[in-house]
Amino acid sequence: MVLTTNMNLNSTELKNNLCISTNSALMLNAACQAIIETYIQPSSSEWYSQIVSELSDAQALVKEWRTQGYLYFDQDIIAEITACGEAFINSQDVILNYFNVLQNQWSADIKNSLTEAFKTLVSPVQAMSNSINNYEVSLQQWGDKVQKVYDKLAQTINDIQAQESDLLAKIAAINASTEQLKNQIEADRQAIIKAQDKEKEGETETILGIILAPFTGGVSLILSCIGVASISEAEGQIATMQATINAYQNHIESLQQELGDDQKKITSLQMISLSASIVLGDIQSINTSLDPLKTIWDVYESALNGIIDKIDKADKLDDIIVCKAWFTAACNEWGEIVHHSASLQNINK
Repeated sequence: MVLTTNMNLNSTELKNNLCISTNSALMLNAACQAIIETYIQPSSSEWYSQIVSELSDAQALVKEWRTQGYLYFDQDIIAEITACGEAFINSQDVILNYFNVLQNQWSADIKNSLTEAFKTLVSPVQAMSNSINNYEVSLQQWGDKVQKVYDKLAQTINDIQAQESDLLAKIAAINASTEQLKNQIEADRQAIIKAQDKEKEGETETILGIILAPFTGGVSLILSCIGVASISEAEGQIATMQATINAYQNHIESLQQELGDDQKKITSLQMISLSASIVLGDIQSINTSLDPLKTIWDVYESALNGIIDKIDKADKLDDIIVCKAWFTAACNEWGEIVHHSASLQNINK
């Protein structure tokens, strides 16, 4: 739980959760680029045109999200967090002044004004929850389309490979290596998503690279242009990922040594759907990373409404002293959060 015992925000834990969500969104952005950069060298075989057509469908689908996907996250989630924090900070002078007046002399009118001032903060808090819900709806709708394209492409690849009776053993071995590579890449990417920058907190950096060079025979796949919001713990994992990719590439090439060019392409076809599979995993990763934020805002809205109710029912100063302490602490935490979220808004600029 990222709320302290007095039901206020813990800026450090909230920033960590927001960083993980941001990294997850950037990973999806990178996986989309990987699909765009995927290609296979021309072949005169009948299966080639079908694979290219279905790959083109996948590329067309991800281009818009590759351009706009992080923008949606930026505008729908990070911007709302910034706006909510600014609403608290901007109301600080007015609300604290009401508290100070009441400390000098109790007044029902001033208490009512204080209540109304707090009520203006409910809408920005609700907007944060709504922004996550809206983003998840858009992401899920797009993800459903990706799933259909992926299923169709995967089935086509399976059908093509199943017809190659003389290559089934090679295909099975290479497909197994491809699946192992995918699992390792996903594990490494999760470690990168969760990396926290201990040395440059609040800054944002982007790592580009992690390229799988062309296989002999023509399948070339840029797996990632990986953006991470904090990288001091991620650099080792990125180096490990690159070594993993190279090792699997060398292993697959060794399995293809005795094959002709067209056979090499057929046995490597599973690599074409690899990035789409990673995209689907990234969608789930984003949804998982947003769950703690949704919980935070639900509990925080409840806490804010509790403060409003306490002030509304108060008939003496002692009844609202704790509310002043809550609000003062909230503004202090929001100052840290706004600074952090503003830095994240600049990550793709």
